[in-house]
Amino acid sequence: MPNEARWSELFAGRNAARATMLASAVVLHAINVFLATTILPSIVADIGGLDYYAWNTTLFVVASIIGAACSARLLQSAGPRGAYLVAALLFLAGAAACALAGSMPVMLAGRTVQGSAAACSSPSPMR
Repeated sequence: MPNEARWSELFAGRNAARATMLASAVVLHAINVFLATTILPSIVADIGGLDYYAWNTTLFVVASIIGAACSARLLQSAGPRGAYLVAALLFLAGAAACALAGSMPVMLAGRTVQGSAAACSSPSPMR
């Protein structure tokens, strides 16, 4: 087969930056969910809101799914670089809301913003 692709081509030339960026987005999303669920017991001990415990990850994931459905439009209008910039700014805003949260509802709002930001940086076709 003359047109057989090799795994090494994934990280060669122009593909290297694209593959690294897409892999980084997946890793960031996974680490975010893992870290949030790991430290959530300490957060509940500090600000309360045990009744909303499961909503923390649920809202993040739901916002990610809904945002992923809308991310193609953002990619089309802003391009990959612009979409990642929007995602970074949204994620920082959500992280700031979470860091400053004095109650679980504020924390949940921040996690929802973070989830929508994760969708903006989700793997999608590059130009």
